Amino acid sequence: MENTPLPTISDMSIGHAMDFFKQSEALRTAAKIAEKVLKEIGDRLKFLVNVGLNYLTLSRSAETLSGGEAQRIRLASQIGAGAGWRDVRAG
Repeated sequence: MENTPLPTISDMSIGHAMDFFKQSEALRTAAKIAEKVLKEIGDRLKFLVNVGLNYLTLSRSAETLSGGEAQRIRLASQIGAGAGWRDVRAG
């Protein structure tokens, strides 16, 4: 797991990537150095799972997303950026 190549990681589903980042010993060791980055990655992956996009892979191009998938990602981005629910509905 610690020597997993980046292309392999990017081909993981969102759900698998979330588990991978949680379980990686190397990442836990480096967590003190990269704590904020790892938290942000974890938070974004968790939100994508929560909006039902856990089957997507990290390497999937935005152009291949369905309208509903793209809409859920925009929603996740707006909420992640601190937009309130009213801001999201108005957008």
